[in-house]
Amino acid sequence: MERLREVSKKKSVVLTTHSPIVVDGLRPSETWVVYKKASESIVKNILDIDPTIGPAWEGGEFGLSDYLDSGLLPHAVPGGDL
Repeated sequence: MERLREVSKKKSVVLTTHSPIVVDGLRPSETWVVYKKASESIVKNILDIDPTIGPAWEGGEFGLSDYLDSGLLPHAVPGGDL
């Protein structure tokens, strides 16, 4: 992740994954969720969807993959209600 952060200072980097190991290496500010609403694909930063995740994650309350897998963020659940 540190190498990708370094490269992203000079180039755009897009990494897609479902790997909890990779997700847990990300910061919420680096995490974007892609979801559909009314047949439209939407891309939003996770902090724009749920601003409370930043402080909770930084405080060590949970790993980012735990939060995404919990179902608390319907945008990250296939077929979740928005």
